[in-house]
Amino acid sequence: MRSKYQQSGMTTLLITSLLLIVALLFSLASYKNLFYQIKRTQNEVLARQAHWVAEGGLECSYSILNVVNSLSDPQSTINSNCSYNIPSNESLSIEVELNSSNYKIISTSTINDVAIASINKVAKINNMKTGVFQATSDLILNYSGGNVNVYPEPGDKNFDGYNCIVARFSNYLEVKGTLNNVGLDPNYLPYDDFPVSIGPNTPNPPVPNSYLQKCNDGSNSLTGDFWTESVTDSDYLSNPSAFDNDFLQISTLDPFENVFGYPREEWASAKSELGFVEVNGGLNCSSNIATAINSGRSLIWINDNCDLSLNTGLITSATDNHGGAIIVVQDGVVGFFGAAMNLDIMLYQFLTPNVTPAWSPSDTDWNAGNATVAASVPDKSSYIHYQAGSLTTAGGFIFDMPTFKAEIIGSANIAFDGNIVRDLLGKPVWVQGSWNDL
Repeated sequence: MRSKYQQSGMTTLLITSLLLIVALLFSLASYKNLFYQIKRTQNEVLARQAHWVAEGGLECSYSILNVVNSLSDPQSTINSNCSYNIPSNESLSIEVELNSSNYKIISTSTINDVAIASINKVAKINNMKTGVFQATSDLILNYSGGNVNVYPEPGDKNFDGYNCIVARFSNYLEVKGTLNNVGLDPNYLPYDDFPVSIGPNTPNPPVPNSYLQKCNDGSNSLTGDFWTESVTDSDYLSNPSAFDNDFLQISTLDPFENVFGYPREEWASAKSELGFVEVNGGLNCSSNIATAINSGRSLIWINDNCDLSLNTGLITSATDNHGGAIIVVQDGVVGFFGAAMNLDIMLYQFLTPNVTPAWSPSDTDWNAGNATVAASVPDKSSYIHYQAGSLTTAGGFIFDMPTFKAEIIGSANIAFDGNIVRDLLGKPVWVQGSWNDL
């Protein structure tokens, strides 16, 4: 007969074994949970790494678009540059969809064939149409008793030539005296990177005229005539045949959208998002503009009249040191009196849309400026721009004040310089609200 002590020992051993088994099971469960947590942490690290690689692809794409402004094959250029020299366990693919003036950039990255991240965002490209003159105002180009040479905007390339543009206007345009469209000249290139010659087999300089870029002159029946070589004492309303297609009448013209990429009704958004700085106008307009340019600001907005007669040379000195500028004058008149000046600016006069009562010029506006200009303005209630001296702007004149008149008087040649506007407004901008992190 077994003793009760032997039975007690067996019981203790059995209970101890059961406790050890339970403890082991708990340990295994805890280890499994710890292993899961470790793997989850590793996956989260890989996921974040993939996310930042994809975001890096977006920023790389944006940088390339900033440098080159526009691309004929953006996807191939971006992928070859942005995927260069990444680690072997990572992959980066960037897809670019072009829609109107927007690039939708989709950046997808993979790490270890496990973690995948895809991010897309829209970059807006401003396909600007600027040119020498744009006007929803009545435009009078007064070169009476003389003549002026104009070097035009090249416009779109069509076959071997360009559809050159001197003026876009919506209503009335008149030339007094003689205006010559001298065409594309290698000494006055419209852009720094504009090709001088028509092909890769051009002889060494001096380049023969037959190899130089030119405006389409109607000799190719498929292009149309975009070269008014000379027009004298004519207005488009009564004598449209005196003008060729380089004077382009567009009844729905929206210069604001052409230049800034925003409909004119969204002018406040454009002013804010593009980074304009406000300065005072009046008789000190030139000095205030120069001060802003010297402080590093190239997009300048004036809610006032602007008389450019005094200290105009300060603007020239400022742009020589800091580059060109875009000047917007909103609801104000612009006058000039003085010696011939050529400024590296684009001058844009803008009438606020959809407000009651709408602004209109007055005797008070003109009389507050230069006395010679004020005495010369034919009608102070209808003119928003008047020059009693020869002033030209390399970036062009834009008069976006419908029903009013602008008159340019002078004899200085006008050479269009598209770099001024392209350098300041031709960069891509991320479209707000377009970020999508999948």
